[in-house]
Amino acid sequence: MVNDPVEEICCLINGESCYKCDWDFNYFHQWYIDYNRKLFEDILKTLEKKDRKLISGVFDSLIDTILMLMTDQDGHRMFVKLIESCEEDQLLQIVLRISKNYRWFLDALCGEYGSISMNKLIQVHKKSPLISIIVRGLSIGFFNLMTNRHGASVIFQCLEILTPKKNKLLFIAATENCLRLTTHQHGCKSFQIFMEQTKGSYKDKLLDIVSDHAVSLSQDSFGNHAVQRVLDLKHPVYTAKICRNLKGHYVRLSMLKGGSFVVEKCLRPSPVMNFVVKDLLQSGRHLQQLAGDQYGKYVIQTALEVTKVAEPPLHRKLEMELEQYQNHLADSRYGKNAVRSLVSSF
Repeated sequence: MVNDPVEEICCLINGESCYKCDWDFNYFHQWYIDYNRKLFEDILKTLEKKDRKLISGVFDSLIDTILMLMTDQDGHRMFVKLIESCEEDQLLQIVLRISKNYRWFLDALCGEYGSISMNKLIQVHKKSPLISIIVRGLSIGFFNLMTNRHGASVIFQCLEILTPKKNKLLFIAATENCLRLTTHQHGCKSFQIFMEQTKGSYKDKLLDIVSDHAVSLSQDSFGNHAVQRVLDLKHPVYTAKICRNLKGHYVRLSMLKGGSFVVEKCLRPSPVMNFVVKDLLQSGRHLQQLAGDQYGKYVIQTALEVTKVAEPPLHRKLEMELEQYQNHLADSRYGKNAVRSLVSSF
């Protein structure tokens, strides 16, 4: 009677009276550690035969080590081949096994081979009701996955191949974690990709959240990228919403590295540039400080450039305000750039 899973697979492939197990039984136990190459390849070939009896035998022998398989450098290849060969009830057992331990589930998906295995499992399950179990697990660990390169790839796989209805829990998780992700060093990049791949009302909800929190996000070293991405869409509703919300904050934002990029983008669409320019004109002596700032100087240069063509009256007002500080700015390190822009705009 064969009880060991390694010995069981070996005998399954080579026959009930396999001499290898009698010859060196301990040797095959090394499969648990480094997957004996010959046995590994034999199992893959067995799965390729599409023999239901052999596949069931391999499945029964491997199901207890399925977690180890999907996260192993070599084992994940066997995992992929196994799920391609399994029937629905066997796939259900695999899904239940890997989603049973929440912490392990997240750790596995945040690794290179675990994420590859899960992406394949999602492909296999994309038309199956079982996909709901996987998506629910992903939605629970959404923030942790989206702040990890490998974990985020699993989320993106769902967006790419599953219907919006099946991804509903992911969209809900995205709205709940929107602000945390946009201000996270790695999460901000993943969120932007997620937002771009999202369609319809779910995307509108994300755009609304970013626009509503444009002031705080624009001041954040990572969050400003989300605001910039929304502005890059050139959507008239959300562009106007952001520019209105930033009113009264443009001068302060212009002296921040990330914030200055946001302000420059707000100056580009001519219908809303007035929000920015009027803020600058009403800032009094802060305009001098802005023109002499290492980041603010670029905002001044952009303002002079775009108003010269789109809003000549505003352009002249801005010139007149800056002219009174021209001598002082000419002696400052960064103000020289603003002076050059002022002179060239005449």
